[in-house]
Amino acid sequence: MKSNTQSTGHLTAGPYSTSSARWSLVALIMTGMVFSLVDRQIIALLVEPIKADLGLTDTQFSILLGPAFVVFYITFGLPFGWLADRLARRYVIAIGVTVWSFATVMCGAAWSFVTLAAARAGVGAGEAALMPSSMSIISDLFSRERLPFVTSIFSVSMHIGSAAAMLIGGVILSVLGDVESIRIPLFGDVAPWQFAFIAVGAPGFIVAFIFLLIPEPPRRRERPRAEVAAPQQTDGPGLVAFIKLNTRTIGAQFISASLLTISTYAFISWSAAYLMRAQGLSNDNAAFLLGVIALISGPAGTIGGGALSTWLLKQKGRVDAPWLVMILSAVGVGVFGTITFLSPVQIVVFVMLGVSIFFGSLYIGIIHAAIQMIAPDHLRGQLAALLVLFMTGIGATSGPVIVALITDYVFKDPMKVGYSILLVTLFVSFSVCALLGSNLRQYRESYARAEAA
Repeated sequence: MKSNTQSTGHLTAGPYSTSSARWSLVALIMTGMVFSLVDRQIIALLVEPIKADLGLTDTQFSILLGPAFVVFYITFGLPFGWLADRLARRYVIAIGVTVWSFATVMCGAAWSFVTLAAARAGVGAGEAALMPSSMSIISDLFSRERLPFVTSIFSVSMHIGSAAAMLIGGVILSVLGDVESIRIPLFGDVAPWQFAFIAVGAPGFIVAFIFLLIPEPPRRRERPRAEVAAPQQTDGPGLVAFIKLNTRTIGAQFISASLLTISTYAFISWSAAYLMRAQGLSNDNAAFLLGVIALISGPAGTIGGGALSTWLLKQKGRVDAPWLVMILSAVGVGVFGTITFLSPVQIVVFVMLGVSIFFGSLYIGIIHAAIQMIAPDHLRGQLAALLVLFMTGIGATSGPVIVALITDYVFKDPMKVGYSILLVTLFVSFSVCALLGSNLRQYRESYARAEAA
């Protein structure tokens, strides 16, 4: 089945009527996402210095990586999605960027586990605004057939942000590694890890200001009838009714997304520790290596997943293309993750880590497109927020904690953190393949209902 809605993605008037204008807005949103990921993930590089200064265990640190951030992220996600469906989305994004940038800076003022956890909660609350508004905007600017590729390009920013967090943090720690403290106006003397938070958080205020200056993109239902291929419905099922109508599709999508996120966060949160503990790398060398791998393998996998999904959709008529790519992602990360963490040869570990990240990135761009392709216009922001809620509430919370718990209480050996990551990865791989594979027909039916509407 092929979509007949391709022309609905093109505006004929207004500030976003040209392709360059639409892609410029996507680039700005990507910039916001880069800052978001840097501010969110730089803490993963600072595991050892923070633990040393604050006297934390792996399990305590996993709470900073996951729950301290996630609880507020998921609490504010759905309200921000509701606002994204009703208010100017540029304002929603600007508010979010301001809040998380301030909170990141405050991480640099933390002096205890509790104060750092409180600042991480603020980062989570602010970042909850970005994804719902971003997906709503992108879904209005481009057609359903182009969404997998566009969202994959957008999702490259996640890898750039992750790589930037590693590279920036690595440079700061390398340059300031022998410095006991740095004096900063308003903050006084701070440790190098505190300076890293302040340095990456402060520029976000500029990004927030830029969002206040751009025109608000029109929604599909706001366009003149001549600008769309067919009249657009302004009314439709509510969120609960839509979920009931598509129960198996939504359930499989959200659970699989959560599981894949568990695997992703297991990699993101503990790969640096694995390289330092099991492979003997220094903090800055581990950061540099992961930064380079993330910068190469991550974008290649994300764009590849979007391109493959688009090809399957447009050339082969497979409207379930996003799910097929998600299955491939789960298989690949399971196979190559096994080689990564079991190989005794260090160069093989490094290469296979890159291959694992490539396959683990195939789903990142198209997972949001998969839900937007079946979503009615008036529920885009809420469904995007609900998907993020599941991915973050389950995945981002559980991934770091499960690895830490297995390491602390099953293996009881910090040097075996790689085995903990592997166990999580294999469980996710088998579960996602079974869940999505058994519900492909349900996704095709949900797509057909969306196209008929």
